[in-house]
Amino acid sequence: MGCIVKVINNGYEHPWALKGLIKYILTDKDTKGQTRYYDGYYLDPENAEYEMMNVKQYFRKTQGRQARHFIVSFDDYVCMGRQADHLARQICEYYYNTFQIMYSVHEDTDNYHIHFVMNTVSWVDGHMFSEGPAELQQFKNYVNNLYNTFVKDQRRNEIIYG
Repeated sequence: MGCIVKVINNGYEHPWALKGLIKYILTDKDTKGQTRYYDGYYLDPENAEYEMMNVKQYFRKTQGRQARHFIVSFDDYVCMGRQADHLARQICEYYYNTFQIMYSVHEDTDNYHIHFVMNTVSWVDGHMFSEGPAELQQFKNYVNNLYNTFVKDQRRNEIIYG
């Protein structure tokens, strides 16, 4: 029982990378419209690029990697839109006290998955995001614990409420 956390290491160093990435995660591939479930922390998803760039410009850190992009997918339990939205909000809590972060639930495949985009510059003090293997594993453990708790609660509710 668990979920898969995949960090996308595409560099995202081009000046337009942030805009393209945000547009990508907010687009439902089936309808070509906006995804149903999305939100942001310390930013408005509708203005995410502008707000993230404001933080970068304020701290004079506009060069280099513009965003951290990661995906959480569920390997053995059907997690529907509203449930994935709830999990996404909890996952954002891991970083949102330091970094602007947004997410979007993609419902266009058999297993729903969540895309996250995080500013690489802290809105608090301007430090750049840095994560080694130990920190990444700690984050993955956090996400898997959230997911396992969610699955237990769902199964308990199925037993109680049929």
